[in-house]
Amino acid sequence: DGSLVVRFVIGRAEDPYVARALQRELEVYNDVLIPPFLDLEDGYKSLVPKTKAFASYAFTTYPSASYVMLCDDDVLVDVERLLEAMTTGSLPSKRFYAGQVWAEHFRKPTLPQRSTTHRNYLPEAVYPMSQLPPFAIGPHYLLSMDCAEFIHKNKDDLAGVGTLEDVSVALWLLALQVHPQHSEQFTNARLFGCEAYSVSIADLTSRGIRAIHANRKNGRDACEGYEELAWVKTPRFKLQTP
Repeated sequence: DGSLVVRFVIGRAEDPYVARALQRELEVYNDVLIPPFLDLEDGYKSLVPKTKAFASYAFTTYPSASYVMLCDDDVLVDVERLLEAMTTGSLPSKRFYAGQVWAEHFRKPTLPQRSTTHRNYLPEAVYPMSQLPPFAIGPHYLLSMDCAEFIHKNKDDLAGVGTLEDVSVALWLLALQVHPQHSEQFTNARLFGCEAYSVSIADLTSRGIRAIHANRKNGRDACEGYEELAWVKTPRFKLQTP
């Protein structure tokens, strides 16, 4: 019906000040999912259980919703354009999974990271195959609600691929024969800078998010006044295959 619900999924805060601030946020805005909803330490290693928990929450709380979008806190979404795509019938309503798919964008497979010092380290004992399946990268991707329902109903049996929740989701959905669709309107500033046509832009600083939002709100080009060092969370490096 064109309505939108936003929730921030946050694990256990060790800092008492942060924990109190989050509790206050919950009381005032009711937009955060915090312990006891997910009683895990917040961090990279909890991404897989956080993803399963949120998929379950989305389906059980809003079962009539059409889509679920998962994104990081450094992502800016053009909500009006996203809702327009969702409500005009231009997107499939079932078995739909889309985002930035490196295997499609770079036209070559993504390989598992075997370096023990890399945060995405994936030992052969966990993932013995030489290539990762095509997957929509973790900063932002969109699922139809039936995909979230599948994750919810099978959450106790679905194993994660190390800490890689994005690869995990891709493997889980293969059971439904759902494959990720690459969208050029999902971009990340670290590799591509500011792209005005983007529906979702990842890797932005808080200053970059506010600047692009203000530009759009005031009818300007989204990237007017673009400053890479100020807007991009990590300065852009030479474009290369991940």
